Amino acid sequence: MVSDIVSDIANHRRAVGSFGEQVAAQFLERRGCLVLDRNLRVGRGEIDLIIEVGGAKVAVEVKSVVDSKLGEAADAFTVTKASQVAALAEEIGIGRVDLITVTLGPKGVDIVWTPRVV
Repeated sequence: MVSDIVSDIANHRRAVGSFGEQVAAQFLERRGCLVLDRNLRVGRGEIDLIIEVGGAKVAVEVKSVVDSKLGEAADAFTVTKASQVAALAEEIGIGRVDLITVTLGPKGVDIVWTPRVV
């Protein structure tokens, strides 16, 4: 019974994350960015999006939440996570990391793009 609940929560989180990444990619494309890759595996890690903006390649971390009353999406982008993403990006020759936060709420979807977080 408990394992079913844990499984349901994990599936919900994956679905929210996947939706957030899709929304973020569309958001960036509407702003003239070219999405080069999604969910790129680098060693043991993963970079959510690789985009090209202004001729430069950028790694993008996407953080999504359903309701900001439970915590802001940006809160999940910790110093540790920032270091991990920066190291993964560096492995593939990318020196810039941006953050996109996606908050799903009763009034719709709120998207915030923060360039150069690392």
